[in-house]
Amino acid sequence: RSQLDRVGLLERAARAAWGASASSRAIAHVRAAVNLVDADSEPVRAGLLHELLGEYTVAVAESEAGLAECREAVHLVPADPPSAARARVLAQLGRCLWLMGHDHEAAELCDEAIGVAHRVGASDTEAQALITRANCLGFFGEIDRALADCQRAREIALDIGAPELVTRADFNLAVMYGTFARRLDEAAAICLARVEYAARNGLMTAFGGFGVEMLAGVAWAYYMLGRWDEAERALEQARLAGAEAVAHLRPFAYPWMRITLDIGHGRLAEAGRQLEHATRLVERDLVPTDLVPFAQLRAELALWQADPLGARAVVAETLSAIAGMGDIADPDVMGSLYAVGLRAEVDLAAASRARRDTDALATAQTIALDYCARMRALYTETAGDRWAAARPVAAWVAADLALCEAELGRLERRPDPAWPAVAAAWGALGLPYRQAYALYRGAEALLAAGHRIQAGEPLRAAHRIVTALDAGPLRSEVEALARRGRLGLGAPVVGTTDRAPLAPLEPFGLTPREREVLALVAAGRTNRQIGEALFISETTASVHVSHVLGKLGVAGRTEAATLAQRLGLLAE
Repeated sequence: RSQLDRVGLLERAARAAWGASASSRAIAHVRAAVNLVDADSEPVRAGLLHELLGEYTVAVAESEAGLAECREAVHLVPADPPSAARARVLAQLGRCLWLMGHDHEAAELCDEAIGVAHRVGASDTEAQALITRANCLGFFGEIDRALADCQRAREIALDIGAPELVTRADFNLAVMYGTFARRLDEAAAICLARVEYAARNGLMTAFGGFGVEMLAGVAWAYYMLGRWDEAERALEQARLAGAEAVAHLRPFAYPWMRITLDIGHGRLAEAGRQLEHATRLVERDLVPTDLVPFAQLRAELALWQADPLGARAVVAETLSAIAGMGDIADPDVMGSLYAVGLRAEVDLAAASRARRDTDALATAQTIALDYCARMRALYTETAGDRWAAARPVAAWVAADLALCEAELGRLERRPDPAWPAVAAAWGALGLPYRQAYALYRGAEALLAAGHRIQAGEPLRAAHRIVTALDAGPLRSEVEALARRGRLGLGAPVVGTTDRAPLAPLEPFGLTPREREVLALVAAGRTNRQIGEALFISETTASVHVSHVLGKLGVAGRTEAATLAQRLGLLAE
């Protein structure tokens, strides 16, 4: 009744399933169709089915198996005479090669596909090949040519009435501005302007959810720019459009941004719940480009939850999993993974010093040196490999390198920290949250060196940023540091001395500093650990502990801790 043979019916069912985001079903239908076709008698039909199977397989898992299907398609469809089928298989192989990181080969195939498609009037294929070539040109740093290819693809798609291609061109145009040119405001503006078109044509969740992904791109741009309220609104718009329905296909879009904002704001329990689900999706499909950003989030969450060992494990496991995969991620994403790994090692080194565990300290130092060496190599590669001419990307990676070097200096307790330069680099790039972290660490380093008054300015600057962003975890760290350093976060401290009068607090006459010491005593810290936490000498810490015990009228630390807990005397 359908007037189709079984192969044709399976192909049509596969396309319908793919459009409905039922990827496994679509792949099963195409594979069944491939098995029914005799490639010797019908090479073009067989080739086109292999091309479709390759497209779907690579889109879901970016696997070598999908790439092999596309190569088989090019082998089966003859080059002479030129045909729409030949253009299509060339374009699809080019797209799959680009997704797998083989940009130069992909660009050459796209050039050939564009030429054949234009000659035979296969406009849809020409538009698709233009979009893929634009992405290759972005990696080559040829942003103007990439933008022109995206615009031309959009014009063709509009002319032939192909809304899905229009939306794909729009999305990739935003990628050119955001990922390659790092012009985040323009990327967000393009996405917002074009989302309406996607919604009007039913493309918010169809074909993998390009419309939803554009809104996730808006959220990413606004997050990086420090416009977190606007990022939240974009994500809410995506959720209402059906983002959760396609999250299993594109976990790097909406779920990744949702978790990123949750961690930034301090909604750690919710972030952890969503991370577990998203990580299962990524591990199920083994999408290499998703492994690193989700690992970075898992490690960061572990650090905010005071679990540096957990963060260490996540980073180590991820680096082991991606070994040999080549260039699979934006180098800034890799830089962020190395930086969070270094943060974990600094925390572990500090704990090892406090325990006087030389073996654990040596392990942390070795791992930290390895991560910093990897970051230096990544920066060198960025200047000469896949992202070679994408200079805005290189500027971000340079800032990541400076951050990693500063983290290494923090681990090694160098007297001349580089944090002001790191803060300046992120500030120049217009990324306030990263700038606030560097300002906070810079203030911490100044306090550790005994420069209390000088630490006030960067700490107050960090506090202004994290307060405006409502960045809960980092704000808590900034405020805790201010308390330990006896620094006000409002007006600058007046005076030239590092010693400020402290008013006693009832009922035992404990000063604010003594209450801080008492809290650390109750936490089981040694005098040496108390000194490191409060930026004072071990001798001074011992004196404070003696004063606290005397004022409380207790004989020892355990009794002091019990009394403090019972009477609510611990510093907040």
